[in-house]
Amino acid sequence: MDLEEQRKEIDIIDNKIIKLLKKRFSLLEDIVKYKKENNLSIYQSNREEEVLNVRKNLAKVEGLSEDFIETIFIKIMEESKNIQKKYYN
Repeated sequence: MDLEEQRKEIDIIDNKIIKLLKKRFSLLEDIVKYKKENNLSIYQSNREEEVLNVRKNLAKVEGLSEDFIETIFIKIMEESKNIQKKYYN
């Protein structure tokens, strides 16, 4: 595979990542509804810790940097909380 083909493959993967993030964030409206109905706050520290631990363990198994994956998921969860705040009001 030449450089241009490899770059096209990366572009395809990047597009899939963006679509998966969109799908992930599209679930938030129902999550906020559930949290409101059950008097739960947007921020769930136990859930965030669990998500980070599971993702870091998977990163380790897959041979990826745990710190890198932690950074990515911290940003994803920050954006998730920002989106939830919009729905919460």
